[in-house]
Amino acid sequence: MKFAIRIAGALAMVGAAVGLAWSNSDILAEANCDFWNLAQLNAEVHRQEKSHEELSLESALILRRVEAKDAVIEALIDGKITLAAAMDQFRAWNAGSEAKLQSCMESKYPGISAEESLYRSIEGFVRAHCTCRQDGPHILARLEREWKRHQRQNDGVF
Repeated sequence: MKFAIRIAGALAMVGAAVGLAWSNSDILAEANCDFWNLAQLNAEVHRQEKSHEELSLESALILRRVEAKDAVIEALIDGKITLAAAMDQFRAWNAGSEAKLQSCMESKYPGISAEESLYRSIEGFVRAHCTCRQDGPHILARLEREWKRHQRQNDGVF
């Protein structure tokens, strides 16, 4: 008789726990026991995998863009290309993102034209590349002269 009472009590407790869990699925979800949502969970896994792939592709594209910009900056520093050519390359890479970029540039370089913002951005890259070079000040002075020449050739209108 005592055994039957114990079994009945245990079954009642298990039944109450299952009933509570079933009525409040958040408890099971928090405990990672909501196995009946397997289709939903699989769909979420696939969404996350797709998002990861997209981010990986975007990261690879950004890395290639950074490497290409570094190569142009190095060529500009070494005098292999002109400031105008470097600016053209940067414009080409930024094509399609002008509005987003313009907003960023306006916040970084307020009150100046898009053309001068581009120059200041390139100047920043050159400055970063030249921090440990003895000829850094000469390179920056050459870049500034090229910028002044570029402005004169375009009559300050871009």
